[in-house]
Formats: sequence, C-alpha cells, structure tokens
Amino acid sequence: LDFLTRYLPEPPAGPLTGRDSLIGSSEELAAARRRMETDPVSATLSKELATLSRQYGRPGGPNGIDWRTRRRPELWTTRTAQWKFAKALECLAWTWRFNGTRTAAETAKGILLTLARARHGWRPLGCNYGNPYQGWLNDNLLDLGQATLAPAIAYDAVRPLMTRAARAEIAAY
Repeated sequence: LDFLTRYLPEPPAGPLTGRDSLIGSSEELAAARRRMETDPVSATLSKELATLSRQYGRPGGPNGIDWRTRRRPELWTTRTAQWKFAKALECLAWTWRFNGTRTAAETAKGILLTLARARHGWRPLGCNYGNPYQGWLNDNLLDLGQATLAPAIAYDAVRPLMTRAARAEIAAY
C-alpha cells in the first residue's frame, strides 16, 4: 500500500485501504489454519513449510540463506540465486502468515532488506544475455516475474512488522 499510494497517479480506494495485507484476509487465514488442523494434506503442507523455513533460517545449512553476512557467493553473485530467494521468501512468508512463527517473519524481513541494500539483481542480473540490465521495471519479464513475485508476497506478509524507513528502502529498490 505504501508503494501504491506514493507511486500511482490516483491513491487506491475501496477494499484495499485499511487492510494489513493484500494477500489473504484474517478470515481467509483463519479458515486455512482450521483446514491445517483437520485436513491431512493441509497439515502435511504446514509441516513442510515450517521445516523449510527453519532450514532457510540456518545460514550454515545447505538451504540456509546468509543474509546477515552474505558470504556465500553462489547466493549473492549469480542470477540463479533468484530462484532460491523466491522459494525461501514464499515459504517464510506463508509460515509466518499461517503459523505465526516470528523467526520466519524476521528471516523474510532480513532477506528482503538485504536484497534491497545489496541491490541484488543489479549485479547478478547485470548482463541480461549481453544487454545491460535496465532495472526491474524495464527488463526481461521472465526474470522480472521470478525476481519480484515471491519478494512481493513476502513483503506483503511482513510489511506490518517493518519500520517506515525499512518500507522506504524496499520501495526504493
């Protein structure tokens, strides 16, 4: 909402204003939580999300994302890291939204802010098949979709936990 109200010519009105989240109302999330308690498939999904989220939050592990130190070059200097970030951010966001796992929210928030502060994508995506990278609004839509959908879902989930300054950093990125 911060981005929309600052960058769209007309501020949004109607059902989007006054909501904490654009993705999933509190009623929809409560219904999903109830299903996770009674439906075996939903329960398995919930457990798997929680397991993956714990793995992403352990920087030393094989699936860990070292957002505090950025010492793993395969994550911070390659284009393909976008797929790992996408999967991690989506798992972390939904683990936070479904289970209220604060560490998942803090990890997602940390990754998002690190991506913005490091300008991830400006260097690894800096040579788009021989063409200079034009920024996330103007370049290859396949990369654009992969690089922005999951971070947008994660941002929507953790936005209420972010300071105004942190939200501004994400918007500037």
